[in-house]
Amino acid sequence: MLSLISATKEKHCIEIKYPTNGQYPEQMFSMCKDIKFLDELINAGFSDSYCLVVVNDPLFYSNKGGEGIYRLFRKEKKLKGTIQKPTGKKDFTYHH
Repeated sequence: MLSLISATKEKHCIEIKYPTNGQYPEQMFSMCKDIKFLDELINAGFSDSYCLVVVNDPLFYSNKGGEGIYRLFRKEKKLKGTIQKPTGKKDFTYHH
């Protein structure tokens, strides 16, 4: 993450992600966590925040799956509600 302070003392933060190792559901969940963190920074006094995610694999955005974590990126295109860790123990959730 990059944090910038402008000449007017405004604080801006930028998260840039470029996932390249597959793990689509886990990487999507990681994106949700990063966006939640950016929201927390806004609540802590940052002026604004930006998240840029660049992917070169269509499975991130065009897989036929439309449930679970995929739903947020393919159908709803909006992060909201409770987001559960999609693989492994599934013992981690975020509320957005």
